[in-house]
Amino acid sequence: MMGGMGGGMAGWRGGGAAGAVWAQEKYELKTSMGEVVGRLGTVLASQKKYGIYAAASILLSSAFQMVPPVATKYVIDTLIPRADTRTIIALAIGLIMLYLARFGMLYVARWSTAVAAQALVYDLAQRMFENIQRLSLRFYERNGTGDIISRVSSDISVIQQAVTGGTVNGVVGLVNITAFGIIMVVLD
Repeated sequence: MMGGMGGGMAGWRGGGAAGAVWAQEKYELKTSMGEVVGRLGTVLASQKKYGIYAAASILLSSAFQMVPPVATKYVIDTLIPRADTRTIIALAIGLIMLYLARFGMLYVARWSTAVAAQALVYDLAQRMFENIQRLSLRFYERNGTGDIISRVSSDISVIQQAVTGGTVNGVVGLVNITAFGIIMVVLD
């Protein structure tokens, strides 16, 4: 009896012993994982414009991030021995402007990712709603309304978090690590 409970009382629903459902049937994915990823790719491709904005701004901000090490090498190797304070001050002002531009690019990357994620969530919610409307009455007899709404909300939330939750930071970090590696090899 306990083996069919599927993880304790997670499947408990209803009130009292007579109306209790101790275990719900386990749903298995009937489509292949490749097909699911392909469908998700189709939905993501509809937000291609914002993806291009995000990618371009990430690459540009990472390029801006690579300038300070080169500028520091130039200051230490060339400007300090010549005591060229005017150029050092101009370079410092230029680096401040460069950092402001970099933060602006990161803002554009986060904004475009957020816009794409919201459009993606809207599109997925609309598709799910249309699909739910086409389901048979037998499906609604087997599954409670709360279960359906909970699953739809949960699935959409997970996808939204996957798109926005650290995607920009992860890509920026990966690009920066690669670029910093190249800069270190070039400088030394």
